[in-house]
Amino acid sequence: MENMFSGNREKRIPKNFKDCYKTDDLTKNLWLWCERIETWGSVICVILGIIGIISIISDGIQAKKMLDMLELPPEIRVELKSVFVVVIEEIVKWIFYCFLEYCAYHVIALLIGSLATIVQHTKITANINLLRYAQENNIQDDEINTENDVDNNSYINNELET
Repeated sequence: MENMFSGNREKRIPKNFKDCYKTDDLTKNLWLWCERIETWGSVICVILGIIGIISIISDGIQAKKMLDMLELPPEIRVELKSVFVVVIEEIVKWIFYCFLEYCAYHVIALLIGSLATIVQHTKITANINLLRYAQENNIQDDEINTENDVDNNSYINNELET
Protein backbone atom coordinates (compact mmCIF):
# COMPACT_ATOMS: atom_id res chain seq x y z
CA MET A 1 0.00 0.00 0.00
CA GLU A 2 1.38 3.40 -1.02
CA ASN A 3 1.41 6.30 1.42
CA MET A 4 3.39 9.49 1.94
CA PHE A 5 6.22 7.57 3.62
CA SER A 6 6.68 5.13 0.75
CA GLY A 7 10.04 5.44 -0.92
CA ASN A 8 11.71 7.26 1.98
CA ARG A 9 13.64 4.21 3.09
CA GLU A 10 16.13 4.49 0.26
CA LYS A 11 18.01 7.75 -0.25
CA ARG A 12 19.05 8.49 -3.81
CA ILE A 13 21.77 10.88 -4.88
CA PRO A 14 20.22 13.79 -6.79
CA LYS A 15 21.17 13.88 -10.47
CA ASN A 16 21.43 17.68 -10.67
CA PHE A 17 20.91 20.83 -8.64
CA LYS A 18 17.24 21.11 -9.68
CA ASP A 19 16.50 17.67 -8.20
CA CYS A 20 17.66 18.93 -4.80
CA TYR A 21 14.64 21.26 -4.60
CA LYS A 22 11.94 18.72 -5.38
CA THR A 23 9.31 18.63 -2.65
CA ASP A 24 8.43 15.24 -1.21
CA ASP A 25 5.01 14.00 -0.10
CA LEU A 26 5.69 14.54 3.60
CA THR A 27 6.48 18.23 3.11
CA LYS A 28 3.48 18.68 0.80
CA ASN A 29 1.19 17.12 3.42
CA LEU A 30 2.57 19.31 6.19
CA TRP A 31 1.96 22.45 4.12
CA LEU A 32 -1.52 21.18 3.20
CA TRP A 33 -2.43 20.58 6.84
CA CYS A 34 -1.07 23.99 7.78
CA GLU A 35 -3.41 25.63 5.27
CA ARG A 36 -6.35 23.43 6.27
CA ILE A 37 -6.01 24.20 9.97
CA GLU A 38 -5.72 27.94 9.34
CA THR A 39 -8.82 27.85 7.09
CA TRP A 40 -10.70 25.70 9.60
CA GLY A 41 -9.84 28.16 12.38
CA SER A 42 -11.19 31.07 10.34
CA VAL A 43 -14.41 29.18 9.54
CA ILE A 44 -14.95 28.27 13.20
CA CYS A 45 -14.26 31.89 14.19
CA VAL A 46 -16.97 33.10 11.78
CA ILE A 47 -19.40 30.43 13.04
CA LEU A 48 -18.69 31.46 16.64
CA GLY A 49 -19.28 35.08 15.64
CA ILE A 50 -22.67 34.21 14.15
CA ILE A 51 -23.62 32.16 17.22
CA GLY A 52 -22.45 35.08 19.37
CA ILE A 53 -24.63 37.58 17.52
CA ILE A 54 -27.65 35.32 17.93
CA SER A 55 -26.83 34.84 21.62
CA ILE A 56 -26.37 38.58 22.17
CA ILE A 57 -29.73 39.37 20.57
CA SER A 58 -31.42 36.58 22.54
CA ASP A 59 -29.93 37.66 25.87
CA GLY A 60 -30.81 41.32 25.19
CA ILE A 61 -34.42 40.41 24.46
CA GLN A 62 -34.57 38.17 27.54
CA ALA A 63 -33.15 40.96 29.76
CA LYS A 64 -35.71 43.44 28.38
CA LYS A 65 -38.57 41.01 29.04
CA MET A 66 -37.31 40.36 32.55
CA LEU A 67 -37.18 44.08 33.36
CA ASP A 68 -40.63 44.68 31.88
CA MET A 69 -42.21 41.75 33.73
CA LEU A 70 -40.90 42.63 37.15
CA GLU A 71 -42.10 46.23 37.43
CA LEU A 72 -40.25 46.64 40.69
CA PRO A 73 -39.66 49.86 42.60
CA PRO A 74 -36.66 51.85 41.29
CA GLU A 75 -34.42 51.08 44.27
CA ILE A 76 -34.64 47.31 43.67
CA ARG A 77 -34.52 47.65 39.90
CA VAL A 78 -31.05 49.20 40.15
CA GLU A 79 -29.66 45.86 41.27
CA LEU A 80 -30.77 44.18 38.03
CA LYS A 81 -28.62 44.52 34.94
CA SER A 82 -29.95 46.81 32.27
CA VAL A 83 -30.31 45.64 28.68
CA PHE A 84 -27.33 47.79 27.67
CA VAL A 85 -25.05 46.18 30.28
CA VAL A 86 -26.17 42.66 29.30
CA VAL A 87 -25.53 43.34 25.61
CA ILE A 88 -22.08 44.87 26.28
CA GLU A 89 -21.07 41.94 28.51
CA GLU A 90 -22.20 39.44 25.88
CA ILE A 91 -20.34 41.30 23.11
CA VAL A 92 -17.12 41.32 25.13
CA LYS A 93 -17.56 37.63 26.02
CA TRP A 94 -18.11 36.53 22.41
CA ILE A 95 -15.27 38.69 21.06
CA PHE A 96 -13.01 37.04 23.63
CA TYR A 97 -14.21 33.54 22.61
CA CYS A 98 -13.64 34.26 18.92
CA PHE A 99 -10.21 35.76 19.59
CA LEU A 100 -9.10 32.78 21.71
CA GLU A 101 -10.33 30.29 19.12
CA TYR A 102 -8.65 32.15 16.25
CA CYS A 103 -5.36 32.42 18.16
CA ALA A 104 -5.39 28.72 19.07
CA TYR A 105 -5.89 27.58 15.48
CA HIS A 106 -3.45 30.16 14.15
CA VAL A 107 -0.72 29.02 16.58
CA ILE A 108 -1.29 25.38 15.62
CA ALA A 109 -1.06 26.33 11.93
CA LEU A 110 2.14 28.28 12.62
CA LEU A 111 3.68 25.31 14.40
CA ILE A 112 2.84 22.93 11.56
CA GLY A 113 4.07 25.49 9.02
CA SER A 114 7.32 25.83 10.96
CA LEU A 115 7.71 22.06 10.98
CA ALA A 116 7.05 21.97 7.22
CA THR A 117 9.71 24.64 6.66
CA ILE A 118 12.24 22.78 8.79
CA VAL A 119 11.58 19.48 7.02
CA GLN A 120 11.69 21.09 3.58
CA HIS A 121 14.89 23.06 4.16
CA THR A 122 16.62 20.16 5.90
CA LYS A 123 15.90 17.86 2.96
CA ILE A 124 17.08 20.49 0.47
CA THR A 125 20.30 21.06 2.43
CA ALA A 126 20.91 17.32 2.74
CA ASN A 127 20.31 16.81 -0.99
CA ILE A 128 22.65 19.65 -1.94
CA ASN A 129 25.38 18.30 0.34
CA LEU A 130 24.85 14.79 -0.98
CA LEU A 131 25.05 16.05 -4.57
CA ARG A 132 28.16 18.11 -3.82
CA TYR A 133 29.88 15.17 -2.09
CA ALA A 134 28.97 12.81 -4.93
CA GLN A 135 30.28 15.26 -7.54
CA GLU A 136 33.53 15.91 -5.68
CA ASN A 137 34.23 12.18 -5.31
CA ASN A 138 32.77 11.07 -8.67
CA ILE A 139 30.24 8.78 -6.99
CA GLN A 140 27.29 7.58 -9.04
CA ASP A 141 24.05 6.42 -7.46
CA ASP A 142 24.54 3.02 -9.08
CA GLU A 143 27.85 2.49 -7.26
CA ILE A 144 26.24 2.44 -3.80
CA ASN A 145 24.71 -0.84 -2.73
CA THR A 146 21.35 0.15 -1.19
CA GLU A 147 20.51 -3.38 -0.06
CA ASN A 148 23.16 -3.40 2.66
CA ASP A 149 22.94 -0.34 4.91
CA VAL A 150 25.99 -1.38 6.96
CA ASP A 151 28.17 -1.33 3.84
CA ASN A 152 26.76 2.07 2.85
CA ASN A 153 27.48 3.61 6.23
CA SER A 154 31.00 2.21 6.39
CA TYR A 155 31.64 3.31 2.79
CA ILE A 156 30.47 6.86 3.49
CA ASN A 157 32.28 7.03 6.84
CA ASN A 158 35.54 5.82 5.24
CA GLU A 159 35.18 8.42 2.46
CA LEU A 160 34.48 11.21 4.97
CA GLU A 161 37.54 10.34 7.05
CA THR A 162 39.86 10.61 4.05
